[in-house]
Amino acid sequence: MAKKSKIAKAKKQQETIERYAALRQELKAQKDYEGLRKLPLMLVQND
Repeated sequence: MAKKSKIAKAKKQQETIERYAALRQELKAQKDYEGLRKLPLMLVQND
């Protein structure tokens, strides 16, 4: 079983991913790579 801290970290990461999903799609469509760079790095892992 995972530690409670690992579970909490994964939950926080998932919330962050969901929060920025729409903005991320919009920036990708506009090819605004500078804007994408300003988003949290943990989102990059899910591409």
